[in-house]
Amino acid sequence: MSNVPLNAEELNRLQAISTELNRMTDLETLCWAITEWVAELTHLEDCVVYVRLGNVLTQMAALGMKSDDGESITNRIGLPVGVGVVGSVAISAEPTYIPDVSKDSRYIFDEYPGASEFACPMVHRGEVVGVLDAEHEDLDGISLGQRQILQSLAVLSAPHLAALVSQDDDPRPEFGQVIADLAHLQPQHSGNLRSVFANFTERAARTLHASRVNIWLFNTALTELRCVDHYDLRQRRHSEGAVLARKDFPAYFEALEQERVIMANDALKDARTQEFSTDYLPDNDIRSMLDAPIRQDGEVVGVVCVEQTGMVREWKNEEASFVATLSDLATIALLSENKSRAESALAHAQKMESLGRLAGGIAHDFNNLLTVISGAVETLQLQLSEQASAARMLNLIMEASERAGRLTRNLMAFGGNQALTLTPVSASKLCDAIAELTEGILRENINVRYETPAEDVWVNGDATQLEQVLLNLILNGIDAMPDGGEISVLFKTADDRLIISVTDAGTGIDEATRRQVFEPFFTTKGAAGTGLGLSICQGIVRQHKGTLACESTLGEGSTFTVSIPTCEVVEITSTALEEAEPEPASRPAGPISILLVEDELGVRNVVAQMLGALGHEPRVAVDAADALEIIESQDIDLLLSDVVMPDIQGPELYKLAIKLKPSLKALFVSGYTDDVLKAVPIDDRRVAFLSKPFTLQQLNDAIDRLSGL
Repeated sequence: MSNVPLNAEELNRLQAISTELNRMTDLETLCWAITEWVAELTHLEDCVVYVRLGNVLTQMAALGMKSDDGESITNRIGLPVGVGVVGSVAISAEPTYIPDVSKDSRYIFDEYPGASEFACPMVHRGEVVGVLDAEHEDLDGISLGQRQILQSLAVLSAPHLAALVSQDDDPRPEFGQVIADLAHLQPQHSGNLRSVFANFTERAARTLHASRVNIWLFNTALTELRCVDHYDLRQRRHSEGAVLARKDFPAYFEALEQERVIMANDALKDARTQEFSTDYLPDNDIRSMLDAPIRQDGEVVGVVCVEQTGMVREWKNEEASFVATLSDLATIALLSENKSRAESALAHAQKMESLGRLAGGIAHDFNNLLTVISGAVETLQLQLSEQASAARMLNLIMEASERAGRLTRNLMAFGGNQALTLTPVSASKLCDAIAELTEGILRENINVRYETPAEDVWVNGDATQLEQVLLNLILNGIDAMPDGGEISVLFKTADDRLIISVTDAGTGIDEATRRQVFEPFFTTKGAAGTGLGLSICQGIVRQHKGTLACESTLGEGSTFTVSIPTCEVVEITSTALEEAEPEPASRPAGPISILLVEDELGVRNVVAQMLGALGHEPRVAVDAADALEIIESQDIDLLLSDVVMPDIQGPELYKLAIKLKPSLKALFVSGYTDDVLKAVPIDDRRVAFLSKPFTLQQLNDAIDRLSGL
C-alpha cells in the first residue's frame, strides 16, 4: 500500500497518543482506547481489536460496544488463528484490504456483515500479538488515508499490547503439556514414522505460532538431509521431499554438530544460517530459524527446523527448550522405528530360515527317492541293453529323474544347502564365461558392457554356481528392457571383496516390490516366472559368504550387486599344471570289498544292486553298530555310508572304523549338504563324497579313485 502523507493535525494527535500509550497499565483499557482513537481519527464506525491469546484471536474491544468489567476475557468472541480474514492476517503478518468481501472466500458473514474490510496486524519483534480490523458497509469504503492511520495506530500500540499480554498468565498451551501429549500419542503411531512426525510438526507450528516446521533426516551416507515432513501453518498442509546437500552448507552442519539449538533470529545475517540466503531463505520468505539436531548415539541424524516467514522473530529461551525436547522425542521415534524394523527383519529371517530348512528336508527325501529310481533304471539298462523298446522307456525315466534332480538342487540352493565345489575362481575368467554364455541369447536391441579390474582378482568359489547367479541377473535385466538398452556388468574390488554389479536401464522396481524381490515364489513375471530365481541366487551368494543387494528406482533401472570375499592370487602356468596333474589311478585287478551302510531300505537295496552291477559284492549294514561288527570281523576295503543316520553319523562311524582298520577308505553319500560340509573330512585323500541322486558312472568313478590309492 502506498503511503499517504498525514496532515499536521493527524501527526500531532498520533504523537500525543504515543505518550498516552506509555501510561496504559491494563490490557482491556488499552484495547478500548485503540477503538476510540480509530473513531476519532478515521470516523469509521466498525472497528474491532483482536488480541492473540494462544491459537485464538480474542475480541477485546469493538466500536459500538461498552466494556463489561465483569466479563472474562476468555469468554469473548474469538477466531482460531488461520480462520477468516483476521485469522489469515495473524499468520501472514501482512495488512490486507478487501474492497468487496463477497469475492473473498475467507470473509465470515455474521449478523452485521460489511461490504469492505481492512485487517492490520499488530506485530512486535516478529510476532503477531493482535489484529486491528475495520469494516465498512460500502464497497471499497475504507480510503487509503484511513488505512494509513489504522496502520500507524497498530504500529504504535503493538509493543504496549505485547507487554500487557505477557503480564497475564500465558494462555497458550503449556510447552510441557504439548510434549506430554506428543509422547503419549507416539506409541499409538508405532510403525508409522510419517504419522508421528506429522503430529510433531503440526503441534509445534500451532504451539509456537510459527510459519513452518520441518523434520529432516540424513541419508545413510550422511551426505544430505531430506525433508520427511513439512507443515505450513498458513496453508494447513503437509508435504515432504526437499533435499539439502551437506557439502553446500558446511557452517550450518558444523553448528548442528556443536550446538543443542540454533537460535537464528535473523537467519539472513546469522553466520550459521546465512549460507541459505542465496536461495532457500529468500525463495521461501524465511527470516528466522530455530533448529535442534536429532541425535542417535551422539551422531546427528536429522534436525527439527522451525521457520518464521515475513519478519524477523526473536526466539525465547522457553521456545528453544521446547524445540530441543521435540528433537529428543524425534530420536525416540527413530529408535522405536529401528526396533520395529529389526523385529520385522528378524521375523522375516526366521521365516526364511524355516523355509530353507523345509526346502532342504524336502530335497533330502526327494533325493533318496531319486536315488532309488535312477539307480534301479541304470541297473536295468545294463541288464536290458539288447531290448530296444525297454531301453527307450528306461531312458525316458532316467531323463525325468535327472530333471527332478536339478529341481532339488535348486531347492537346496534356495536354502543355501547345495554342495559347492570350491576352487580359486578368476574374476576375469568368470567374466569371459558369462560373456560367452550370454552371446547367443541377447536380442539385437540389447548390449551388454563388461568391465573388469586392471589386475585380476580371485575368489574361493564354485565357478558354475557363480555363473548361474550372474546369468540370472543378466536375464532379469533383459526382461526389464522390452524396448532394448544396455546392461553393464562391472567387476571391481573394495575392502578385500569382489564387487560385481549388474545394472540395467529398464523399467525399475518400486519400493514395495524391491523389498520382496528375494522372497521365494514372489514374481512380477506372472505365469512366466517361478519366483525362485533371485532367492536361489541369494542362497548361492550366501554360501560364498557374500551378500546380494538390489537398488532400484521406478522408471530408472535397477542395480543388483554381488559382494564376496577375495582370496590370495593364484598364478597358473603350464609347468604348474604339469606338476599338479595327478597320476592316473590304477584300477584294481578285481572287485573290492565294500561295506554299504544305509538306513533307508529302498536306497540300501538299489545301491547294493548298483554295486553288484559294477562287479562288486557288497556287505550291507543298516546302522553303525552293525557296520562296526562287520569291519571288525571281515576284510573291508571301502566304507560306503550315508552321512545322516539315526544313531551315529557317517563321519563319526568312519573315525571309529579306522581305529579298527587304519587303511580303510570312505565314500560318503547324502541328500543333505550343510551337514556334509561341516562333518565330512573332505581334505582327507582317503575320503570322497557323492551327492544324491548319483549315477552309476559317478559311483563307479568315485570307487575307482579311492581304490586306486
